[in-house]
Amino acid sequence: MRFPLPILALTLFATSCSNSGPDATAGAFAPGPDLGFVHANGFAGHYYFPETFGSGVALIDANGDGALDIFAVQGGPIPGSTEALGGAAAPTNQLFVGAGDGTFQNATAQAGAAADPGYGMGAAAGDVNGDGHTDLVVTNVGADRLFHGTGEAASLFRDATPAAILAPDLPSWSSSCGFADFDRDGHLDLVVLYYTRWDASDHQDCVGPAGVDYCDVNLYPGTHDHVYRGDGQGGFVDQSAAWSFGVEPGRALGLALVDFDDDGYVDIYVANDTDANHYYHNSEGQGFTDKTALSGASANIDGRFEAGMGVAVGDVSGDGLADMLVTNFTSEPNDLYINRGKNRFRERSRPAGIAAASVPKLAFGVTWQDFDLDGHEDLFTACGHVQRHAEARSATWSWKQPDLLMLATGDTKFEEHAAGSVFSEPRVGRGLAAGDLNGDGRVDLVEMNSGDKLLIGLNRLDKRGDWLGVRLQQPATPERSNTAAIGAKITLTLDDGSKLTRWIRSGTGYLSQDDQGQLFGIPTGRAAKNLEVRWPDGTTQAAIPAPLSAWMHVVRD
Repeated sequence: MRFPLPILALTLFATSCSNSGPDATAGAFAPGPDLGFVHANGFAGHYYFPETFGSGVALIDANGDGALDIFAVQGGPIPGSTEALGGAAAPTNQLFVGAGDGTFQNATAQAGAAADPGYGMGAAAGDVNGDGHTDLVVTNVGADRLFHGTGEAASLFRDATPAAILAPDLPSWSSSCGFADFDRDGHLDLVVLYYTRWDASDHQDCVGPAGVDYCDVNLYPGTHDHVYRGDGQGGFVDQSAAWSFGVEPGRALGLALVDFDDDGYVDIYVANDTDANHYYHNSEGQGFTDKTALSGASANIDGRFEAGMGVAVGDVSGDGLADMLVTNFTSEPNDLYINRGKNRFRERSRPAGIAAASVPKLAFGVTWQDFDLDGHEDLFTACGHVQRHAEARSATWSWKQPDLLMLATGDTKFEEHAAGSVFSEPRVGRGLAAGDLNGDGRVDLVEMNSGDKLLIGLNRLDKRGDWLGVRLQQPATPERSNTAAIGAKITLTLDDGSKLTRWIRSGTGYLSQDDQGQLFGIPTGRAAKNLEVRWPDGTTQAAIPAPLSAWMHVVRD
């Protein structure tokens, strides 16, 4: 976030949240159910810096019934502020249990320890102890939290936070997080990003054209990110120094954990705010090599460091390699990094049609999904400024902004499309999670808005093909606890020889978690021929695709 700025010194509700039906005038996405969740950013007139950045949302199966649930990360009074010290009860994270048909019940009373009152930022999911239940890590302004899923209906999560591990350098402000098995020992490891060394005692009043507003991030120093090695029992040991990760400080917000060079080991990409984006190549499980300078993905096409917020991953060029989209500040285009192989990327936002459409926006949450089922991944970004009085700075800036939907017209080509009434009303968009909420084979969206309602958008785009959903499962053994197969690569070959590629990932977009099940759009006239899974340890398994218009479960041999 860069701009010139002069400086001066819960309960279970008995009623169901249901959708009232499709809106023919809604465009791409129709309004889904109103869950009654309102994000508390803590604003009380002081303009504390964290107020303008959170929070995220996660799509998970908390109760193991096969339907997607919504975990909404909540903010609250700023830790250390006079409001927080006043003794009033802080709001908590909330859980909404889905029925699989697009309806949800508020189940926060059954969320157990995950209904935490910390000032939440992000969330990521994975099975860290091999019991088959979804576990969560939640980042906060302050101490982070780890919650183990229990499978017990009365209390779905228990606190498993090793305080000395997840909060290594308080006062801290952590942002995105995610799990992956970096050393391929069968157990999930954890990455936690840190934004700045801010706390309430550091607060400064910053004044812009319209009076007091949020400060420039460059007032606050960047800090070091951390990676923790998992033991498969739910415990973690800080491995940052041993694995040469987070050596260079940064103001980290966005995270992507995926095998970029296709060598079978998960790499790490970090989007930093006004600093170089960092690219860490996994050295065959022995640690990381910082290849930021040579990657071509540390800056924009002009070599300038931008205000990196969120990161989307997908194969938009159709070559089986993971490409990236990094969202940026207003007047900075979102950057499309096409993977050229061998840890090299080329920025292509201008020829792809993304740059011009994104320049007026300040984008945070982002996802690539095949919304119209034509075999090409489309782009959606949640938008909203960080300056509360942005209009006073520029006639082209606004604090609340409509979101941006861009449909693919071919490999690496995109055109803006009306997002629909639910996302066209200007808001302050932050976290974004994608998944099929109602079982119709189309990807829906859940969006967190700062200081505003949680939004659900149900996909109403005309289908340009059929679909196939894929979920993976690895049976737990003493040597393997990653039952959700995080880090796996799925390749679906069509009857014309073309290939569609997806990755199972933890921690997506901005502070959020997409559904880890993967939905493939099959273009009209095409058929699914072969399915191949490369499991997290590098072994491969072939499977016969299920009939279309259905989800298939691939269990490891």
